Amino acid sequence: MILFIQGTKVFFIWTKKGWMNLKKLAKFLVNVKKEMKKVKWPDKKTMIENSVATLACILVFGLFFAGLDFVISTVKMVIG
Repeated sequence: MILFIQGTKVFFIWTKKGWMNLKKLAKFLVNVKKEMKKVKWPDKKTMIENSVATLACILVFGLFFAGLDFVISTVKMVIG
């Protein structure tokens, strides 16, 4: 990144996409902060429940596909 500096003020920053106005960037970051305050974050109990459900689904699907792979490879060995 290259900064465009005039005196003690920095007005623009060079990115891969071109020049970016720092005032617009600052406004964007302020808006992001405001929106993050509006987010309703889950509590610990909900996070644990969702994590357990996710891990259970991963385990079930993993076992299913491992079994399916075993069956297909066994049939392929018998046939071919």
